[in-house]
Parts: sequence; structure tokens; C-alpha cells
Amino acid sequence: MWGRWGIRAGFCRSSNPLDLLLGLEYRLRCGRPPACVARPRERSFIVAELPELTLEPGGRYCVYALAKRGLPSLDAARLLARRLGVNPRQASIAGLKDTEATTLQYICLPCPREPPAIVAVPGRLWARLVGRASRCPRRGVLRGNRFTIVLEPVSASCREVVEAAEALRGAKLPAYYGYQRFGTRRPNTHLQGLALLRGDLAWYARELLGSPYPDESPATARCRASLWRSEECQGSRLYEATVARRAASPADLPALLPRGVAEIQLAALQAYIFNRYLSLRLARGHSLDEKLPGERLVGGRPHAPVPGIGYRLGTGGEAAELLEEALEPLGIGLEDLAEPPPGLPRLRPYWRPVYTVPEGLEARIIPGCRVAIAFSLEKGMYATLVLRELAEPPECV
Repeated sequence: MWGRWGIRAGFCRSSNPLDLLLGLEYRLRCGRPPACVARPRERSFIVAELPELTLEPGGRYCVYALAKRGLPSLDAARLLARRLGVNPRQASIAGLKDTEATTLQYICLPCPREPPAIVAVPGRLWARLVGRASRCPRRGVLRGNRFTIVLEPVSASCREVVEAAEALRGAKLPAYYGYQRFGTRRPNTHLQGLALLRGDLAWYARELLGSPYPDESPATARCRASLWRSEECQGSRLYEATVARRAASPADLPALLPRGVAEIQLAALQAYIFNRYLSLRLARGHSLDEKLPGERLVGGRPHAPVPGIGYRLGTGGEAAELLEEALEPLGIGLEDLAEPPPGLPRLRPYWRPVYTVPEGLEARIIPGCRVAIAFSLEKGMYATLVLRELAEPPECV
């Protein structure tokens, strides 16, 4: 027996609308999650990278440990570069981190003549020089992340929240792509990618241009609501405005998008397809330990195929059948992925584990009847995988 908040045999279908929208259809725990992330979130959600760095005295590149709050990772890297007098485009980071969190990550960039030991922008970032390198580390330097999250009970006592967290220790969690992969402002990036792939540019324009973001100015919200048709929007330099004005010429649209934007949208589509694949796999009753025909076994763990954009799927068997079934409701097939419309970026296929295990999971009660949990996940895995078992939107009010 696992107790009131323990893991039951098998998996339970989620009733959370966001889970269902993004294909994260199954959870280990049944019933309503017992807690929520304590507010303010940026002080209750802390992420620290776990890198493997090779430092060399006298190297021409500087490696800084950077703590940020309320900033996207790329913006923080560029801000640090500007403070050091370095071209922001030369700043290299190992991974993107949650904007609405306090994060510690490592940034590499060309050393200025006299690199300062500490750089601080009050309330936004703090960076400390940790050493030099002959070249900036590649993205593979990141082994994973350590998360520390403060929870407030909603439908349980503090002790019961601790028990629920401890029941996840050593658990095999479905390796879904988390909410952040689909857009922190509005989780529809995968739908933009799907519209691009299907060549449905009217749908793409609606997904891209409609519904103002919560943090946009009133003027931008009005422009978005009118799809940039009003006169006050004509001077906008956002690429969305250009798309809105020229969406009537479908053949030109892929060329109008910044390549990086299209790649993000298509990568989100790949992630959504994987989530649907994994949910179908669970719905058919397959164990996470079971390797299906067409999957790979890497380090004793099954890995499922994530199909590419512009590439043929290099597998068959039940894995290919599940992918076709996952794609059918989207109105596309493996052939559509292999031969996308002209002008779209090509994204390589890859393999992803079907489960992950949180390492070093700890839970304790802290003052104010709150619960602090801490755990590590391998690179490519999201805190969502643990957090959705214990807490979910809406946040505490």
C-alpha cells in the first residue's frame, strides 16, 4: 500500500485541460493534486544547471555562473554580454530556463580585456566568473538540472503533501515534454507548427496573431485583436505584423518568418507528436520498461522515435504504427513529415526515453505550513513531470 497519496497500479487519465491540450494524458497519481506552487512563483521555483565543465587557465573564453530572475535565458545572456562589452550574439548557453523562476546557469562568451569577477544588475541578474576555456562548451555539457520548489497545500495537510512527494521517489515517470516546450505565454506553438506543415496559412495566422498575451501593452493587444489591420499598427516592426499584412500571399509566408521562429514551432510539433505517441503507448497497456518493435534499447531503457521534418522515419514495427495513429487526428501522416512544404526548415529525427526517474528527491515542511521539494532530472526532462503529480494550475490565490 502506498497510502492516501501514493501511486496506484497503472496510470490514471488526467482531467487537466492543459494536459489534454498538449498530449500529456496520463499520470501516476489519481485524483486532484494536493498542492500548488507557492507565490510569488519566481521565489518558489529554483532551477540550477548540473554541467560538466572543462576550464583552462588562459583560455580566450570566459565562463560565468549566472543567476537570473524574471528574464528569459537568452535575454539574460545578452544583458550580461552588453555589460561586459561583448557582442551579444557570441554569448553561448547550455539550455533555456523558465522565465518565471530563479535560475542558475552557465554562460560562455569571449573574455573582455579585464573580465570582472562579478557582474550584477539589481533584481535581474548576478554573474560570477568561474573560469576560462579555450572554447565554449557544446550544449551536451549539461547533464541535467536540480530543482527546488516550494508548495502550498490545497486539499491536504503539509504532512500528506510530503508523503505524496516521497511516494514519487524512484518512480518511473512518463517522459512527456512539459508545458514550457509549447510556449510560456500561450501554449499553442505546436499548433503553429502543425498549421505550417499542413500549409493552412489562414489557421497559422490565427494561431500566431490572435489572442493578446497577458503581458502585452494595450496598443499591441489592440493590434493583435485586429490582426494588425488598423492604422495604428502599420508602423509595427514585429514579424507578426509583417505576416498579418502579407498572409494573403501564402507562397511568401515561410520566407517572411525568421528561421529560428519556424524551427521552434516545428520542434514543438515534434514534441507534441511524441507526447501523443507516449499516451497511446500507455493507453494500450504497455509497460514503460517494455521495448516495442521499432523502438531502441539504450542503457536498458526503451527509447521511442521522434520523427523529423523533411526526413524519412528510420523505423518500423509497432512504433511506426503508433506514430501513424498519433498523427491521424492531426490530419497528417509520416509522408507529410518527410516532405514538408517548400521553404520550411528541416529538423532531424531523434530518439527519446519513454520514462525518466527523479534523482535525490527530498521533501520537508518549512515555516508557514509549506513544503519544499528538491530533485534532479537528466537533461531534456522537465520539472513538470514531477510537479504535475503534486500541483497544477491554477496557482494558489
